[in-house]
Amino acid sequence: MKRYYSENEVLSDSISNELAAFYRHHLLQEILPHWKELSLDETYGGYETNFDENWAISGDTKNVWAQSRNLIMFSLIYQYAEQDARWMELISSGRDFLVNHFYAGNGLWNYRVSNDGLIVLEGPISLLGDMFAMEALSRYVIVSGDQQDIPLIQATYQTVKTHLLNPDYQNIMPHIWQPGLERHSHYMLMVNALESVEQVLGRETVHHFLMECIDKILYFFCGTGRDSYLFEYRNLDASIVHGDSGHLINPGHIFESMWFCLRVCLAENDERRIRRILEITDRTFDMAIDRKYGGFFHLLDCTGKAAFVQADIRNRQLNWNDKVDWVNAEALYLLALIAVTTKESDDFKKFILHHNYCQKYFYDRVNGDWTATLSQCGTPLSNIKGMKHRCAFHVPRSVLDTYLVFETFSKLSNEE
Repeated sequence: MKRYYSENEVLSDSISNELAAFYRHHLLQEILPHWKELSLDETYGGYETNFDENWAISGDTKNVWAQSRNLIMFSLIYQYAEQDARWMELISSGRDFLVNHFYAGNGLWNYRVSNDGLIVLEGPISLLGDMFAMEALSRYVIVSGDQQDIPLIQATYQTVKTHLLNPDYQNIMPHIWQPGLERHSHYMLMVNALESVEQVLGRETVHHFLMECIDKILYFFCGTGRDSYLFEYRNLDASIVHGDSGHLINPGHIFESMWFCLRVCLAENDERRIRRILEITDRTFDMAIDRKYGGFFHLLDCTGKAAFVQADIRNRQLNWNDKVDWVNAEALYLLALIAVTTKESDDFKKFILHHNYCQKYFYDRVNGDWTATLSQCGTPLSNIKGMKHRCAFHVPRSVLDTYLVFETFSKLSNEE
């Protein structure tokens, strides 16, 4: 099976078929086997999500981000890629543990519990965690047909919506609340969650707010003219925040946010918003691409300084120019989606170049999945497979969606 492509390839039915087959194989045979085999906590239910470089279990508590994200991903795999009984076993166990041990009442979800779920170690401190739980239960309803959790989803939706619109709501871990700021990541994740929630609660309940969130991303967090950056933070009046945090460009979040918005706007045939999405993507691509070594940088400062450190991998601080798996995975799918949308040769070339980079540097041929972080020139820095916020999510989601977008393109080409 072909793993690398010439940068001069042209998007065609045959190439699209090849890429669809490759990404399906990459997902099911190279990314997921260890997650499929090792994720189920046979003793207490829910998921094991803490793994070292060799897939040995490295932690014994459970957090709502990882539990929810795995439930989301396993549901998507079962629905779109492989209807294997093992996935449904994982889905059912994850749903039961989430509902029985993480729900705190009133539409709120605990952040971290003991391995058996009996001790709450950190309560409802994460608005993003509430969103993940809401999306996870929606994916469970969609894939299982079991509607018992719809009241929970409704309660969580109302609570999350209220808190999202309240700039004084302070339980926003891992962010540190600061007065007078709006945060892109909250609206970004809400758009993605609502794509699932809408299928459960209905268009009439969700869609108007979904479009409001998209407009907040496209026209509030991203300015115009000399201010045409999509910042992670803005003041409440949309002005630029003074200081380092106000200059922060997070390419991974922007790429992720743009495909969230693009999928919705393509379904709506909304040409105005689609143009805006493509403009933001192009500007971010030009800033974030490493033209010497390939791949996309972790963080940027729009003033040209080195971006301040925002994250760490097992106490090793990331540099602004490191290459992180989730950042590059989100870029991969966005570039694929844009290529099949515009059918422009330059857009397909961008995808092919990044596809080749990810396969050469990120794919872990020894232990499967991808390497978590690389140096700027591509040397592995951390190969931890599962930790607090790394689980079976960004990479398999990107690979699944890339497979599906090329499969859909091929089918449409054949119909024409």
